[in-house]
Amino acid sequence: MRLGTVGVVALLAMGLAACGGGQKAAPTLTRGSVPSTEAPTTTTTSAAPAAAPVTTPPPVRPTPTTRAAGSTQRPSPPPAAKGRIAFSSNRTGKDQIWVMNSDGSSPTQLTTAGGGDPAISPDGRRIAFGRSGHIFVMNADGSGQTQLTSSDSTMGDSTPTWSPNGAKIAFDRHNSVAYFDIVVMNADGSGQTLLTSGGCDETPAWSPDGTRIAFAECGGQITIINADGSDRRALPTRCGTNPDWRPDGKQLVYINAAGFSGDPSSCPSPGGPYLVDAAGTGSPTAIPNTSDAYMYPTPARWSPDGTQIAYDAQVGGTTSSPIVDIVVIKPDGSGKTHLTHASGTERDYVGSWR
Repeated sequence: MRLGTVGVVALLAMGLAACGGGQKAAPTLTRGSVPSTEAPTTTTTSAAPAAAPVTTPPPVRPTPTTRAAGSTQRPSPPPAAKGRIAFSSNRTGKDQIWVMNSDGSSPTQLTTAGGGDPAISPDGRRIAFGRSGHIFVMNADGSGQTQLTSSDSTMGDSTPTWSPNGAKIAFDRHNSVAYFDIVVMNADGSGQTLLTSGGCDETPAWSPDGTRIAFAECGGQITIINADGSDRRALPTRCGTNPDWRPDGKQLVYINAAGFSGDPSSCPSPGGPYLVDAAGTGSPTAIPNTSDAYMYPTPARWSPDGTQIAYDAQVGGTTSSPIVDIVVIKPDGSGKTHLTHASGTERDYVGSWR
């Protein structure tokens, strides 16, 4: 689940069992919106004012080059794809929204009241994210945080995704333990409309050409639907979640949630990031050299030029209390590089790469 607004591992098993096994749930950490006792920065429903793209300020927390005393220094990363990465991290005590350069440099904290599932707008000026069961938007420098939704559903709204022209946002709305709908709204929060209803659909991803939306069904089926809700088509996947389109629209990366399924024996092995053709031809293939993928599951994200994929790797801890790095790798499994270097109880989750 693209790290949504969720509960505990037991909830995942309940959701998967209700929908045929394979998906949505959660350990004790959050996938997206983080319950918070702090009041939202603002509660208006108007769009946040546009801000000019910002230059990332100096890092709030320097990225170390060693994991612990006595460990060897990490090699210099290969040339990174262009763009910035938005992610959530608990490195300051609770999950907050951060941004960093695509080589892992200049990590900068944007929120203080919690947040998850960050999605950078196509023009780079705004970031949509989840907080306490609602969708918010803010300027790229963290200013102008504005609440867009006020869901009355049991589990709230999470995992926003922008349309390519930046005019609309799709997200999933959790209506019960096992049922989720895809909702589309204008970028200012108005015009909220159900795209799917009465099923078990989550973690939407808008196609690069704006005509289609991919999402995961609770049974682990990655499904594509037209942006107007027509022509629903399932891809040949099992135990899949958090799809993301390659920039040319021909392929998707998703997380095979083996290990978090209600029936793990039904999931392909190994778990982790997989590739599948958007046309539905051929069989999904696992990305090599990703056996360390954290099986919450959390997202994988394509780089803006389609040459790399970012995913979350568990480097220590346990399933319920993991230590998680953000890693980039090429689709063939080469060029693997850690962008963040978590330690202690830190968890960094990739959200968006623009």
